[in-house]
Amino acid sequence: MKLLKPFTVRSGAILSCALLSTLSGCKAPANTQAAQVETPGQKRTSSISRSEGVPNGQKTTSGLTIPRGFQIELLAEGFFVPRRLAIAPGATPARYDLFIAESKANRVSVLQINKGKVARKTTFVTGLNQPYGMAFGDSSFFVANTDAVLRFPFRTGDLSASGAGRKIADLTEGGYNQHWTRNLLFSRDQKKLFVTVGSSCNTCEENDPQRAAISAMNPDGSDKRVYASGLRNPVGVALRPGTDELWTVVNERDNLGDDVPPDYLTSVKPGAFYGWPYAYTDINGNIFPDPNYGDKTEMVQKTRAPDVPVQAHSAALGLAFYPLAGGNFPKNYRGDAFLALHGSWNRSAKTGYKIVRVDFESGKPKAVSDFVTGYGEENEAKGGRPVDVQIAPDGSLIFSDDGRGRIWRVSYDGATFGGADSG
Repeated sequence: MKLLKPFTVRSGAILSCALLSTLSGCKAPANTQAAQVETPGQKRTSSISRSEGVPNGQKTTSGLTIPRGFQIELLAEGFFVPRRLAIAPGATPARYDLFIAESKANRVSVLQINKGKVARKTTFVTGLNQPYGMAFGDSSFFVANTDAVLRFPFRTGDLSASGAGRKIADLTEGGYNQHWTRNLLFSRDQKKLFVTVGSSCNTCEENDPQRAAISAMNPDGSDKRVYASGLRNPVGVALRPGTDELWTVVNERDNLGDDVPPDYLTSVKPGAFYGWPYAYTDINGNIFPDPNYGDKTEMVQKTRAPDVPVQAHSAALGLAFYPLAGGNFPKNYRGDAFLALHGSWNRSAKTGYKIVRVDFESGKPKAVSDFVTGYGEENEAKGGRPVDVQIAPDGSLIFSDDGRGRIWRVSYDGATFGGADSG
């Protein structure tokens, strides 16, 4: 392991300057220091290109900006804090059931979609406790409350629960700020159920090893073990298409400055440690010790840098990959990732509040660009905050907006080069 320019950090503002020096020419004063650690053989992220604004964008009647050739429409509204989305088994391009976790209403609702339009809305289950994550497998529907994972019997086509939910695993309840979310995802072979749990604090040493981590368990809740750790608040999880690779988006720590440290998208390796609370990375993947916990050198040294840093405080929550085949997006979108950035709450200039695209080539992230923007502007969509994103069976992109209680749908209509917008 190689130590680069070891010195002491004095303030978040100085630290921010040190981290951004490679990008903006900002230089820390001579009497300040910041330690940089490089892990041998670790993939760097500086080769990833980034652009602000939607490439070849067009502003729609909703006020949201999307790439030309696409159209955006308001699929449904009137939800009470819609968060996580999930598509039920048995889906076809013409008809599918979209499950929606309404976290503050403590219920899961279902939209029956027929040819891109809502045909019916039902309530699947009520009386939950801040539900977020949802998954289908083993002839069951799984939902993650903030304090437990429940399993319901499920048959294809069910629009309401046919039986009572059974608790299969306890989870540590609540967490720092909005770290009450618990997400779920099955492995490709359906043998393991992943569950995410965020930290109980901004930075601290947790007593519960399942905090700030992703765990894996059997579908019956047995053999629950930590899969990867040091992930301050992992929320969105997805498998890269055609592989067993687990990916997640993570909210990083507060109070170190407007641009420090970045949130991120990363592949999740079994047994890997991603730094929190002892270390973090800058926009180029350089590893820095935390000013309060970085004295534990062995933890700093074992930190794995994430694959794709995202602007600090963007609050990356949702993650979905476009399939490798099918769908109606242009072919160059296949295999790309889409992130829902919920938006900042503690940055001097707001950031996030958009959907971004991460371009993958040969299975590796290469570029980050905006895909849907316009929240926060004076328009019909003002007040919206994207949370989760899913790719529908018809190839459209669907995302939830908990600020306005809405579900949006983005589709490609290259024939009209811009299409219609009913949002």
